[in-house]
Amino acid sequence: VMEGSGAQKGVVYNREPLRIMSLADGSQSQPISRAAPHLLALGDSSEQVGGVVIRIPNLDGIVYGRLAVFGLSGDDEDEDEADEADQTQSNPEQDAYTKGFGLLDRCFLSEAVRDALVCHRPTVTATGAERGSCRDVAEQVMAIGHLFVPQDQSSAEENGGGDASMAPSSDAGPKGARGIEYGIVETILSLIVQANKREEGSDVSGSPLGHLYLSRVLLEMTKLQPTLMPRAIVAAIAALFEDFLPSLVPSARAALADWLAIHLSNTAYQWPSSYWAHWTPYAQALVESNQRNSRGDFVMEAIRDMIELQGSPETIVSDCLPAGSPLVTLLLPKDASTSTLADSLQILAKDLEERIWVHNDDPDAVREYIVGDEVQESISGNVGESGATQIWWRTSVVVKAILRPAKIDLDRAQKAVRKARDKLADGDDGDFMEEEDLDAATEDVVVDAVEAIGRYKPVILAAMARDLQVYEEGQTSSDLDENDMLLMGEIHILRQTDAMASYSRSVLEAFVDALVQNHVVTPMAVLRWSLGENDVPVDAPTAPSVHASWHQYVLQTARTAASMELSDNGVDGGMIIDRSGEDENDGMDSDESPVTQRANKVIATIAPLLKYAAVRVCNILASTDEHDRKKVKPMEADLIDGLKMLLTVIPSQLRALLVNIEGTADSKIAREIESCLEKSSIGDLSTDCRQECTSLTPFVEVVLKCMEA
Repeated sequence: VMEGSGAQKGVVYNREPLRIMSLADGSQSQPISRAAPHLLALGDSSEQVGGVVIRIPNLDGIVYGRLAVFGLSGDDEDEDEADEADQTQSNPEQDAYTKGFGLLDRCFLSEAVRDALVCHRPTVTATGAERGSCRDVAEQVMAIGHLFVPQDQSSAEENGGGDASMAPSSDAGPKGARGIEYGIVETILSLIVQANKREEGSDVSGSPLGHLYLSRVLLEMTKLQPTLMPRAIVAAIAALFEDFLPSLVPSARAALADWLAIHLSNTAYQWPSSYWAHWTPYAQALVESNQRNSRGDFVMEAIRDMIELQGSPETIVSDCLPAGSPLVTLLLPKDASTSTLADSLQILAKDLEERIWVHNDDPDAVREYIVGDEVQESISGNVGESGATQIWWRTSVVVKAILRPAKIDLDRAQKAVRKARDKLADGDDGDFMEEEDLDAATEDVVVDAVEAIGRYKPVILAAMARDLQVYEEGQTSSDLDENDMLLMGEIHILRQTDAMASYSRSVLEAFVDALVQNHVVTPMAVLRWSLGENDVPVDAPTAPSVHASWHQYVLQTARTAASMELSDNGVDGGMIIDRSGEDENDGMDSDESPVTQRANKVIATIAPLLKYAAVRVCNILASTDEHDRKKVKPMEADLIDGLKMLLTVIPSQLRALLVNIEGTADSKIAREIESCLEKSSIGDLSTDCRQECTSLTPFVEVVLKCMEA
């Protein structure tokens, strides 16, 4: 739009160069475009035109990719003869899409679907009224099928041939739209794998196409077209499983598994049993043989997400999986909470459980008991194992006793799964929950265990300190100081927590968050545990056991640490307490504003965590044996994708948290916060990695280039 002193008018192209900026010599004082200076200033954050800063922290909502799930029509001409034998099972609608929609048609369809999803997205007004719904969006997307009309139909209408005939097997629109549901599903699934999952920071993403929103729209489209959409979805997942899963990054694969869990949970778990049978070997290789593979990860992630959504694994047995499926045995881990303990430690664990959960003893009394001579003499070095249990045996027993609700919950779930499996084998479709277990099933494992962690925190810390004291008394010399050993003790606490609550991701995340909030473990200990650091001193380096979802625990811990730092500095629930006059010599620059001081304190808390994560990931990648290997191993993919997620999401989370704490969207405050982030070490982690990394292998160089970009 041409902007001048008068009314606005459109720009007319007259074959002359169009000057959109003001000339340097001042010959053109009024720029045609006011946005161009800001766009040109993106590369230099110090240049601010007109007091406006355009910040693009990531490309969410700006750049989208498209997965050619169903291939192109030209790809079908050179297929092997073996594929011709399957033509009797071909899908007419799918064939109509693959053969009738060319590359330009598919790109146009993808753009139209995405625009409809953005423009018709439901909103909530300031008064709480909802405008639009996901069903309205689904109807608008399905109506795009009317845009595609074949050439013969258009000619018939122009010659007065009457109304267009409808496709005999499609409700989506005219005959030209036959098979268009496959293109719509292809587009939406492409967007889903690019959307951040809920726990990975979708609340700070700039994209209007969130994971849950897309899942709801696709669910509504299934309800609108119950005879067409399910077939298209099944065909798309089959193609993705066979051709795309090995090449998807872990976050994209997890997003797809999360969507499948949501979709099946809302469609009565309707899914072909033959697909479950085909997927079973991949899941068995992952769980039983510990052979990581992308397809097995996808299957198990989808099943575990369904258990999280439903809350009862027996429902998955009775309603989702086919009768007699081997996947039933993979739903829950085996109870290993006490099986690895020596007999004397198991007796001590039961004694502590009674003191804590039956008699509700005072924490001071339990603390004096666990560190006293009576326990030391009863054990007398008979801990039954070497390594971590020999050093941290008191800590192990205390943690297992405090987290007893998790063990009870797992035992109850295992019994329910076995009962559901046995009743299905007998042909009984009745209630799978025993009446006498109804009261026990209503217990809240998270609430009980989290309260116990806060109440018996002194017991955990005293046990860890006593274990460390006994260990140091038996050592003549050690290269590790007390802080390093205490950090190993915290890692051991997290490992025991993982062993107790690994059956449920939400339960484990709640336990880890409670340990951090109660200052039982530090945020750095969570990073070291999730990235496979040892909990005992070792003479030689060992292969790290990296948690597949390590970045999720780091994201959660970073949010908790930032919130705790703000709370400790007088920020609580948006209320800011100005203590600037209480201590004039607090070490802070007197010229800094309160906003800058708070931002720098939070950044100073989070920056060491990000630095450690980046250096640790690079060192692990450097330790892997390359031998000109091009394919990335699953653990390496977890490390690279997880670090990318941290570097993308954590700055956005800090930015959103600080702006929310200030309670205003003032551009000056936003610029102050942005300036603090740019000046911090968070934006220059690649330099630290190059200095501290043991070897710059090709995979490490890939990570460093991503950080530098």
